[in-house]
Amino acid sequence: MLTPVTLELGGKSPAFVDRGLSDEVLDGAVREILETKVAKTGQFCCAHDYALVHEGIFEDFCARFKTAVEALGPKRNVLMIGRRHYDSVKASVDSWGSSASYSSGGGRKGVEEDDDDEDTFAI
Repeated sequence: MLTPVTLELGGKSPAFVDRGLSDEVLDGAVREILETKVAKTGQFCCAHDYALVHEGIFEDFCARFKTAVEALGPKRNVLMIGRRHYDSVKASVDSWGSSASYSSGGGRKGVEEDDDDEDTFAI
C-alpha cells in the first residue's frame, strides 16, 4: 500500500529546469525565477531561492539569465530591510573577492531607526 506524502524542502523554493525545453519555455522559466525574486524583493513564500539546472542546458540557461538580469536595469537593486541585513549581505559579498561587485546608496529612509542611504544594495 502506498501513502501519498508531501515533502517540505526546509522552507526553500527551488526551480527545477530540465533539458528538452523549447526556447519559449526556457525563457519563461528565467522570467518566472526573476519575477519571484524581484516582486516584493523575494520576500514571499513562492520566491525561488535557487535553480537546479540540467547540465546539458546550464550554459544556455546562465546566458539567458544574465541577459534578463541586465535588462532589469535599476529594478534589480534590492532594498535591504535594515542595517543588520545589509552588513550580513555585504560581508558575504566581500568574502567572494574579485568575482563579485556591488554598489550602495539609494535614499531609502524610515523603515528602521538605523536606516540610511547605504541600505540599498546592488549585486
